[in-house]
Amino acid sequence: MWKSLPEGVVLLNVETGEHYQLNETGMVVWSGIVQGRPIEAIAADLCREYDVNQPTARHDVKHVVDYLIAEGCLVPSEGEE
Repeated sequence: MWKSLPEGVVLLNVETGEHYQLNETGMVVWSGIVQGRPIEAIAADLCREYDVNQPTARHDVKHVVDYLIAEGCLVPSEGEE
């Protein structure tokens, strides 16, 4: 469960009751995830919107995705574990 806010997005893990708040850059990542876009495409979005290079953006997107998987907020697609 999630809710988009002007300053980011709030996620709720309904199984644990834990909630997570992502800032504006996290919202870009979350939006890409919800749209089913690959990590490279989400990283390109970050590069366009913020002053960041592709390797850094890709690392940051992967970090957020891995964190959300570890917290149970995302389930990896087949072949992505």
